[in-house]
Parts: sequence; structure tokens; C-alpha cells
Amino acid sequence: MSEITISTGHPDAGRIYAEALDQVTAERDAGLAREAALAQNLKYAEQGYLSIAESADASAQTLHEVITRLKAERDALQALLTAADERADVLEGLLRKVHPFTNDVAHDVDVWLEIDAALKPAEPAKDEHVCTGCGSKGWTANCKECVPY
Repeated sequence: MSEITISTGHPDAGRIYAEALDQVTAERDAGLAREAALAQNLKYAEQGYLSIAESADASAQTLHEVITRLKAERDALQALLTAADERADVLEGLLRKVHPFTNDVAHDVDVWLEIDAALKPAEPAKDEHVCTGCGSKGWTANCKECVPY
């Protein structure tokens, strides 16, 4: 407690004033400490927010990169599929051109029948199909046997 002399005529005036001053000073110090703690918490919160925002930006960038890569892979696979489909069309056309002549030279009837069967248009899958691999009805593609081609 501070030693203060007050001339009010009351013998305890100095002590009462000193106690009040000490209490006000303690409350002020406590308020300043709370203010400093709040300022520090605000600083941490702002840093945390920035960290979260930076993390979200990084995640968004990573997601964008993954999507871009997957689109590029899809486009490359589509190009390969288109090229393979065009090649199959060309080979089918050539086979159709030579097929009428194979009857004369084909000594193996099975080969001629296989060519004949391959040139027939594909039939759509029927729902009553029961897979020999997984036992599912229809073409469910649950196993390699379900793929109808």
C-alpha cells in the first residue's frame, strides 16, 4: 500500500485514499492485462484466419490442378479411343471389301464364319441376360463377364 498524507482532518483519510488508489490501480492493471490478452488473442485469430485462408487457397489450387490433370487425361483417353474406333472402322471396311472374295479361297469354313459373324451389327444387351460370372440379371458390369463386348 502506498503511503499518502492527506490533510482533511480525518485520521484515516490517507489510508482510505491509499487503499482506494491501490484498488483502482489493481483494476486498471487487470484491465490492461485483459486488453493485452485480447489483443494477443485477436492477433492469433487473425493469423489463424490467414492460415486457414491460405490453406483453403492452397486446397483450391490443388483441386484445380487435379481437375485440370484429370481433364487432360480424359481428353487423351478420348483421343486414343477415337483413333482406335476410326482404325476399327477402317479395318471393318477393308474386311467388308475382301469378304466376298474369301469364300473362294477360304479352306477353313470356321474362319469364314467368324469373319461373317464379326461383320454383323452388334445386338443390344437384353435384360434377361444372367451373368455367368456374378449371377446378376442384365448387364451390370459387376465383373468381367458382365461387359457385353
